[in-house]
Amino acid sequence: MLAGDEDGAVRIEAGRALSAAHDGSSDFGDVLVGLLRDPVAGVRACVAEAVADGPDRSTAVADALVSLLDEDDFGTRLDAAYGLLRRDHPHTGEAIDRVGPLNRPGFEHDHRISACWTWKWEAAQQRSA
Repeated sequence: MLAGDEDGAVRIEAGRALSAAHDGSSDFGDVLVGLLRDPVAGVRACVAEAVADGPDRSTAVADALVSLLDEDDFGTRLDAAYGLLRRDHPHTGEAIDRVGPLNRPGFEHDHRISACWTWKWEAAQQRSA
């Protein structure tokens, strides 16, 4: 299977294709989780981007996204937090905090940043109500 190919670029494209074509089966989810835990940071980053907006709402994929919150790469952490936000995960607030400062140059118009700010604002409104 292409998700196990030795070439990281092939694994990335397999992850993107699997995320887009996900049929809800655990087999798809298992492969995506494997790619989110790939030994190569670039593969994890690209697959996280594809999975963040993807249809898989399984606990296994959410747990794999949580594990990416410790990545050095800001974009990977942002995709992981955004993916958890889209899944209405109970640890979304903690995930957004672990992304780091959201006011990064170059990300002013990023939909993921906007979603995080909106989530934080709505959470604050709920706490003050």
